[in-house]
Amino acid sequence: MVFVDNAQRGPYSVAQLENFLQQAELDSSAFVWTEGMTDWQPITTIVTLPASRPVAPPVFAPRAPQPMTPVSSPQASNAGVKESDYTFMLVAHVLMAASILTGGFTAIAAVIMAYIKRDELRGTYLESHAKNLIETFWWSLALGVIGGLLTLVFIGVFVLLGGFIWFVYRCIMAIVRISERRAI
Repeated sequence: MVFVDNAQRGPYSVAQLENFLQQAELDSSAFVWTEGMTDWQPITTIVTLPASRPVAPPVFAPRAPQPMTPVSSPQASNAGVKESDYTFMLVAHVLMAASILTGGFTAIAAVIMAYIKRDELRGTYLESHAKNLIETFWWSLALGVIGGLLTLVFIGVFVLLGGFIWFVYRCIMAIVRISERRAI
C-alpha cells in the first residue's frame, strides 16, 4: 500500500513502486505499508530511488497513518461482535426476506429488531446490516405506496415490479454478506 497526497493507494509490488519512481509519479515523500510492518514507512525503506533524479525532501513530515485493515478481514469485521448479535441480525435478515411470502408482516418484525440493536452495534460491521434493514423497509414501503397509487395510470405496475426486484436484490445481498461476516 502507498500513502501519498493524503490518499491510500495500492497494493503495488516493489517493481511497480520502482517504476512509479522512475516515471516521477511518486517521490520520497510517499509512505508504504505491507503486511508484517508495524507502521507506515518512507518509500525509501523498500525501494531505491533512481540516481538520475534529484530527490527533494517533503515540505513537512506528516505523521504516518496507521495501517488500515480491510473490512473483510476477520480482525476488523468481527472485533467486538458477539455471536448472539450476529445470530440476531441474521434472523432479522431472514425475516425481511420471508416478508415476500407473508405480505410484509415479517418485515415489520425485522425492522423493529434492527431499530432495537442499531445503537448497540455501532462501530461493528453489523451496524451496516441494521442500517440496510431499516433503509430497505422504508424504501420498499414508499415504493409500494407510490406504485400502488400509480397503478391507476398503469405506470405503477412498473414501479412495483422494479421495487420488488430491488427488494429481492437487497435481501439476497444482505444474507450473503452477513453469512460471510462482512459489512454491506
